[in-house]
Amino acid sequence: MFTNEQKVTFPISSGLLEPKHYEDIGPALWEFLWLIDRVTEDVVESDGERWGLVLGGKPIKAEEIAACFGNHPETVKKNLRRLKDKGYIREKRLPRGKAIDVRKSIKWLKRFHGASTTGPSNQVAELVHKLRSIPGVVAQDRDFGAIGKLCKEFGVDKVSDALDKLQHSFERPNANIDNPLTYLAGILKPKPPKPFNPGNKAADEPCPKCKGTGSYIGQVPFRNGNGMKDEVIQCDCKKRKPAWAEKLGVAT
Repeated sequence: MFTNEQKVTFPISSGLLEPKHYEDIGPALWEFLWLIDRVTEDVVESDGERWGLVLGGKPIKAEEIAACFGNHPETVKKNLRRLKDKGYIREKRLPRGKAIDVRKSIKWLKRFHGASTTGPSNQVAELVHKLRSIPGVVAQDRDFGAIGKLCKEFGVDKVSDALDKLQHSFERPNANIDNPLTYLAGILKPKPPKPFNPGNKAADEPCPKCKGTGSYIGQVPFRNGNGMKDEVIQCDCKKRKPAWAEKLGVAT
């Protein structure tokens, strides 16, 4: 069973606290609240009726709602039918579920959110809808909290661009993305590249001849080769370019 990581409040009309609604909604109350919580946009139609689009019109399955409450999908379907028959919601069948609108939605009324209905909460909801619209992404309750944190850190535009890149990644053949939110965060804040190590293990070890000092005591001939004497000799390791410099063609 899923739990919301980010607890939020949302407006509900006190007009629901009447005997009629108590009888009509009945056991479907929790599904009704689930839908209201996920309304991302309110639209007013030509007849003046106000409808709230749940997750921006994204296809919703009963299994998604059932997983949130830990009950059976058939129970959810029964309660959704009740809400539809009583006029609280309307449904539109889509290939992967149903788009659901909430009647007389007040979630995004200006009096609750100031003069604009495109504030941060609505922008986060739109980005969550964009995330969940990517084929292969499974909706999670923590989507809102995670996207909200990313928007605060990087801004809405960068998160939107990163979602486009995430979608391209899902479209690749044999794409294997277990955690889209983690993958998305990785796009926004990639791991820093490893520092360039021009040498290798062998090159970094001290020279066996001079032990890293640059010179060693060796015997050289003298007296026309009739004898040998000790002399300080500059080691070849200091004369030769390191392997990394030879590979890159740079002077040392």
